[in-house]
Parts: sequence; C-alpha cells; structure tokens
Amino acid sequence: MAEGSEQKEKKTVDCMTTMSVPSTLVKCLYLFFDLPHVPEAGGGAQNELPLAERRGLLQKVFVQILVKLCSFVSPAEELAQKDDLQLLFSAITSWCPPYNLPWRKSAGEVLMTISRHGLSVNVVKYIHGEEPAIFHSLFIAKLSKDWSLN
Repeated sequence: MAEGSEQKEKKTVDCMTTMSVPSTLVKCLYLFFDLPHVPEAGGGAQNELPLAERRGLLQKVFVQILVKLCSFVSPAEELAQKDDLQLLFSAITSWCPPYNLPWRKSAGEVLMTISRHGLSVNVVKYIHGEEPAIFHSLFIAKLSKDWSLN
C-alpha cells in the first residue's frame, strides 16, 4: 500500500474512531449473540437470498469492517477507553446458542487483530489493569462451565 493511501486510511479510521464507530460496532456484535435462530428453509421472492444466507453475509461483511478498523491503533484505544474491549473478551467466553457461534468466532478475530496491530501502551494497561479484562472473562467462562453441570 502506498504511503499516501495508508495515511488517508489512518485519517479515515481516526475520524470514525472519534465518532465512536468501533465501540458502536462492538456493542452490535455483542447484541448479535442473541439473534433468534433462522430456519434453513428459504421463503420470499425467488430472486432473494434465503434469510440464513443473508445473515451469513451480514456477519461476514460486519466482521471485515470491524477487523479492518482494528488493524489501526486508535480503535483499540477507543475500545479500551470506553470499556468496550471487555465486551470482546466476554463475547469469546460467554455462552451463546450454537447457531450464533460464528459471532463468537468473529469476536475472536477482532481480538486477534487488536493483538497484532492495536497493542498500544494504553491498551496493554487496560488489559492488565486493576480488574484485568482477561481475568474477568476467564472467571465468567469458569462460572458458565460450573453452571452447566447443574
């Protein structure tokens, strides 16, 4: 990618971050865990994609946008500042219905992207802070496992 093009992308991402787009998208991602099941049988017009396929496309495009944003530092910092990075950690450890597991995988992809491109000093401080995000998520995962045994 050319230097000028990369700078334009960074400016665009910084502008989107100022408007809290990454934070808003992460909140939406977390809400998508509660989407109802979509039956495989398609209905509607003949030229329309079945609902399950449309949901799959939404998930794919949504994650591509979020991953692209998080390949820059400013979105990770905004997520940490607004405490929405915790939602991503919760998303990968919280229970969700099996038909919504692609959304959990998406949260993992976003966290992996942040780990490669967004680990600024502030983000690392957030992760290792007074109430570490990872510790909290692992605690939730353990509780979920314990509850499922009852």
